[in-house]
Amino acid sequence: MLIRRLWLSIPVLLGASGCFDFDAAYTRYCDGGRCNATTGGGTGGGAANGGGAANGGGTGGGAANGGGAANGGGAANGGGAANGGGTGGGAANGGGAATGGGGTTGGGAPTGGGGVVDAGCQQFLCPEINFKSALSSTSVPVANGLFVVSYNQFFVYASFDPPGSNNYSHWEYRFTDAGVQTIMRTGAGFPSNVEARQLRGTAANDLWYTYRTAVQRREGTATAVYFSSCNALDGGMTDPYHYSALPISADEAWLVGFPMSICHWTRAGGLVETAEPSIPTVYLNDVYRTASGDVYAVGGNYVSSVATGVIYRENGTPVSAPAVVDSWYGDGFNSIDGTGTDVYVLARSNANTRGEIHKLQADGGFERVYESPYRLSLLDVEPSGEVWAVGATGQTAIYFDGGVWGEVVLPTTENRPNVFLENIGATATGIVITGFEVENDGGRTAIVNTYRKFGK
Repeated sequence: MLIRRLWLSIPVLLGASGCFDFDAAYTRYCDGGRCNATTGGGTGGGAANGGGAANGGGTGGGAANGGGAANGGGAANGGGAANGGGTGGGAANGGGAATGGGGTTGGGAPTGGGGVVDAGCQQFLCPEINFKSALSSTSVPVANGLFVVSYNQFFVYASFDPPGSNNYSHWEYRFTDAGVQTIMRTGAGFPSNVEARQLRGTAANDLWYTYRTAVQRREGTATAVYFSSCNALDGGMTDPYHYSALPISADEAWLVGFPMSICHWTRAGGLVETAEPSIPTVYLNDVYRTASGDVYAVGGNYVSSVATGVIYRENGTPVSAPAVVDSWYGDGFNSIDGTGTDVYVLARSNANTRGEIHKLQADGGFERVYESPYRLSLLDVEPSGEVWAVGATGQTAIYFDGGVWGEVVLPTTENRPNVFLENIGATATGIVITGFEVENDGGRTAIVNTYRKFGK
């Protein structure tokens, strides 16, 4: 199912027939530009104590004491929904998140706009694409491969194994303005005994696919290149499992994996190891290079069914970080991304089964800056410095606007308690999210959702 305009989870604008007027609500809240550059304030989602103007957020969301109707932000007594504004303002009961305008539960600060310009509006996400695969899988991960060219063009890499079988079929879903194209990936480089992991690229016609043994690159119409080994520092060859690939350009990439494998690829020199594996129990799950050329590889040291998060430089030098013990997934640190001098690392699950996000500090080490209320999967950092992350819920995403960390409600067509989000791609226009939904029979269907940022 591919839908461009979905029902928002804001029960407003009822016509004479009692039916929800979605187009009117969408126009008012997503296309109407209800926020402006002077929003952000005390305990509401917009100005001081309100969601749009003075005293608007407490009992409304737009005008002096309301947001579109008497004492309401689009409906009676609501800031975008019934009884919204101060305790809402855009999502289920309000204007930015479930119980506020931003931040932890609202729009820029823990209880409201927090003085952040447009914070409540930026966190009002307008749902557009709601896709669910016809196939289902009995294992995870399902659809954690995602490469975003733009908000209107992105590719999803998924794998499915039928009940009673360990054989995986690999699929790619290509989303464009024209719709979605489904491609079954078979043959060399897409083995049936391992699941999909990452999908990255430098352009729409230059894609790198990873799975739990190796990496395959498909560049235009050229024959696919299969990476399963690396030139060792001692002059020999090593055969690591490549878990992650980071293409820097059409002529350069970094690949990391197990056991403690860090390899640099160039078109001229091929794939060459940069660190001599020293800890055979280390799995490296992701890699990132800063604009200045600093490379960080992250993963976990897996011992006795428990992994402790680790971070290394490209030469194998360890980087200091809080000890995060991950007994839930056994991955330790699972994702890394950044912009400028800001670099963030995601830990899937700590001892409290909560995800953590760490940030590179001036002393060269990493420190924790946020603990999520649930387990996490992956993060993505926008060039603007905004950070997004998703995990073990289909109800919210984690968001950092440059000042405050918190949750942002994901408006959906229905309550989705059995949705697990696996990946997110953020753009200036909106976000793309992939994951799976557990069906009544226990099967896991791949899902893809897009949310356009308010006013974009």
